[in-house]
Amino acid sequence: MAVSFEPSETLAPVTDLSARFASKQAAAKQATARRATVNQPVANQAAENQMAVQQPATVLPSAQPAGRQTDGRQSDSRQSDSRQSDGSGAGSQSDSEPPRRTKLRAVRSADKQPSTTAHAQQPATGFGLAEAEAQPELSAEEIEDKALSRLARKALSEHEVRKAILGDGGSEDLADSLLADFNRKGYVNDETLAEDLVQAHLRRKKQGPAVIKRELAQRGIPDFIIAAALEVIDDDEELRLVVEAANDRVRRMGNLDRSVAERRLTGYLQRRGYSSSLIRSAVEQALGSKRSSPGSVRFE
Repeated sequence: MAVSFEPSETLAPVTDLSARFASKQAAAKQATARRATVNQPVANQAAENQMAVQQPATVLPSAQPAGRQTDGRQSDSRQSDSRQSDGSGAGSQSDSEPPRRTKLRAVRSADKQPSTTAHAQQPATGFGLAEAEAQPELSAEEIEDKALSRLARKALSEHEVRKAILGDGGSEDLADSLLADFNRKGYVNDETLAEDLVQAHLRRKKQGPAVIKRELAQRGIPDFIIAAALEVIDDDEELRLVVEAANDRVRRMGNLDRSVAERRLTGYLQRRGYSSSLIRSAVEQALGSKRSSPGSVRFE
């Protein structure tokens, strides 16, 4: 059984859709045409602005007399142009510049001048003059605090404390006042310092009275205080210490002839500050004992 249908009824939706699509295309073309019409003046203005920016500024010559412009003689025209360029070239260039640019240039020129003057007015810093002048002076309390800080780290003599106070900018009167206060409180005492140094140099460093005296004198301790501190050294104790120093030295000498070992040991003990009598006794005891251990002095 054949089925029949009406083509007009089946194709009606398709035809309607095509018509709608065609109408939308026509509307889109019209909108594009309207936008082009509206944007054309804007595009033309943008092109003109770009050309105006790219085109170099032309400096127009000043007006010439009518007769000289119309006579057609190029030589006169060139001479006139040369006279204008010589006489008013700089003026025409400044006239062609915008007022804002001219003003900015003037401001920049004015800004550069004070900097040169400021550099010229600065004080010379050669040889540390400016740095020395810039250092602030310490007050009496600050100088005292610095002195106490030094004494807290290390025992100092009166001479060393006075030198530090004067170095910090204190006066002699301030140094006398502070030292009197430090002595009264026991912060500074040359007698006690000398006795402690004698024992330290004698026992730990194995140094004799001559070297100890020189070391204490370098620290500014008076001679009478040094002499009193050295008197406490017992003769027997000093001999024991010098013999101990000699034995330590002999163990490090190696195999040497007696004459060489004696000469070297004597020179070593002399440099340590011991007296000649103690050195002779110490050398005899150190070299006269039995030497059977490795590395001992070899005698013939």
